[in-house]
Amino acid sequence: MNKRDSVIIFGCGKYGKSIYRFLKRRKKEKKVLCFADNNKEKYEKKYKGIRIVSPEVAKKLNLEALWIISSPQNSEKMIRQLQQLHIDKSNILQVTEEEMRFIDQEIHKCWYDEDTYFMYENGFPLNWN
Repeated sequence: MNKRDSVIIFGCGKYGKSIYRFLKRRKKEKKVLCFADNNKEKYEKKYKGIRIVSPEVAKKLNLEALWIISSPQNSEKMIRQLQQLHIDKSNILQVTEEEMRFIDQEIHKCWYDEDTYFMYENGFPLNWN
């Protein structure tokens, strides 16, 4: 894989996890190199097998990776933090609130299981009659 094809998701909260699931639906989850997060309690833990590390450690893993900012509300602060780490602005993707709504709609679609139950991926009851 080309170094530029790697993705670092900045933020491993609700939105970061939604972005990962969205990429997985599109068969692009293998591009996710790691999650970068400012919460030290998450460091060296994993989500879906993907490491959670500090932004400084993530930068060292791949200088050319595309950084996806997962929090529309904190994106300006997160961008400033990445710029202080000398991450090129062309390698930073800022997700808007509208894009997050689209991502959430995509990953929370329901499907039928044996024509009996509705099943949802996250946050909803697993079976309804």
